[in-house]
Amino acid sequence: MTTLKLKTYWLTAGLLIIITVCWGQAGYIYAKAQLAQYLISDAWQQSIISGMPVRPWDWADTYPVAKLSINQAQPLYVLAGASNRNLAFGPVLLNADLDDIDYGNADNADKAQAFNISIAAHRDTHFALLQDIEYGDSISLDTGKESVNFVVDEMVIVDEKYLSVLDVNDKQVITLITCYPFDALSSATPLRYVVRGRLVEKSVG
Repeated sequence: MTTLKLKTYWLTAGLLIIITVCWGQAGYIYAKAQLAQYLISDAWQQSIISGMPVRPWDWADTYPVAKLSINQAQPLYVLAGASNRNLAFGPVLLNADLDDIDYGNADNADKAQAFNISIAAHRDTHFALLQDIEYGDSISLDTGKESVNFVVDEMVIVDEKYLSVLDVNDKQVITLITCYPFDALSSATPLRYVVRGRLVEKSVG
């Protein structure tokens, strides 16, 4: 084997190893995210029965606070505590105490309390489905005490420093946030994809 062919061989082999490792890491991250949701689902069911927060595993510093459904996709369980570690396991609640929200009646929104339930998740795992969302799609949030339904009426791309998307103005909304673009090679992107839905219905139980 000539020197050129030898260099080409080792270069190709090296690239294949790098690609395999990257795929393996991506697969591990995705598998961990999916497995965690199953464990969190069990903790959610236990919390509904007991009426108390239940940690999904012994060393967890978080617990599920809501079940999020987007269109007909598999439900996602939202975690308390907006940390990078918790983001690896599921969507996280950013800036609302769900127990303190008075959802009122969507038909009389002027008399109801304004709120902005903001939830973040990774673009390559739990919130990958946001790239396919459309105006008019449904978002449901089950808090264990109430089930509230929203309809998507806004989708924007903002800078990560544009924190006003978390503000509570005069509306009753849910805000879903993930990194953008969805196909970026780096996870450290400065843009955020924001999907917002307005309250249309609520039910107790």
